[in-house]
Amino acid sequence: MSQYRVSLRVMGAIDLLERVMATLDDLPHRLRRQGEPGVLGPQERNVLVVDLARWERGPHYPAAGDDTAIVLAEDHALLATATTLQRLAPLLAGLDRSRCTAELYVSTIREEDQGGFELPAELVAAAAAAALSIGVSILVLLPEEESDGTSEGQDTGYSSGLAVWRTTTATYTQMGT
Repeated sequence: MSQYRVSLRVMGAIDLLERVMATLDDLPHRLRRQGEPGVLGPQERNVLVVDLARWERGPHYPAAGDDTAIVLAEDHALLATATTLQRLAPLLAGLDRSRCTAELYVSTIREEDQGGFELPAELVAAAAAAALSIGVSILVLLPEEESDGTSEGQDTGYSSGLAVWRTTTATYTQMGT
């Protein structure tokens, strides 16, 4: 099973984040204010997170032919995200970057060590038009193997808190024209 999430993250001055929030219409979002209590202690800075797309994919595609429908649904979600970013691009590109940062954040949590994902050109172009960096986080959870090659923790498939994980973050910026 793999989970995917695409979000817009704007961090910085609260007046700029509120300006972005005023244009979001019905997009799900949350604002975390600097100093508010958080899971790991007080929030270090103001962060606006806008959820743009989310989906799950099983470890293997179902019956033959079903993979086309799954990929089309994922592509549709990413193209809808590109359309949203195109609408927000003038505002996002015009934000004072000395007072905030903004990124398109793509994250996945995977239970497989193979595979990947693609970002359509339209999404990358929309992010560039909005002057967004693109952050990518890939977390891979693998079951711990016993010396005989079998997995420990048959109930969950994972050892208790000792799952192997890797996170990779890459930032891409618009190339000169």
